[in-house]
Amino acid sequence: NEDFIAPQKGFGLHPHQNMEIITYLISGEIEHTDTMGNKEIIHAGEIQQMSAGTGIEHAEANPSNNKETHLLQIWIQPNKKMVRPYYAKKKVLKNRNELNLLISPEDKDETLKINQDVKIYVGIFDKEQQIRWPTFSSRAYWIQIISGALTINNQVLCQGDGAAIEREPSFHFTIHENAEFLLFDLNQ
Repeated sequence: NEDFIAPQKGFGLHPHQNMEIITYLISGEIEHTDTMGNKEIIHAGEIQQMSAGTGIEHAEANPSNNKETHLLQIWIQPNKKMVRPYYAKKKVLKNRNELNLLISPEDKDETLKINQDVKIYVGIFDKEQQIRWPTFSSRAYWIQIISGALTINNQVLCQGDGAAIEREPSFHFTIHENAEFLLFDLNQ
């Protein structure tokens, strides 16, 4: 989902089970509260990841009195069910003008862990660049454009656009100046 949340509005306390929930803050901030005792503000430039596992209730609200919040909320079905719920957040950007791994199934210090064979990368580019991405027959790929534009295999994608890539030997893309996007590397 791409959501725009008005000041002092949001999603009240509600339950989830066996779901991986990722929130990518584009602008503004969101106040997260959950039944594990977490309560904090997530700012633009941060990402939160929650594994609902055996069950959790959470609420997300825009705490601002006058600024809209813009975010992507991503739901991924886990490959392990009934795990102990957990929550984490981190800053998004390590390096500009290259792809940065944000989320992976491996438990690494620099990434958030997910219970699925998925890797999620972020790219924030302030200059034009070309990338060739190798693909594998057992994998699928999704690109979600947050801002700016990309050209993928001669198809131009702009803010809000997404593209699924399957059964391609590789794909190349031109990242146009001032582009931000997420790249999902998914198990088919």
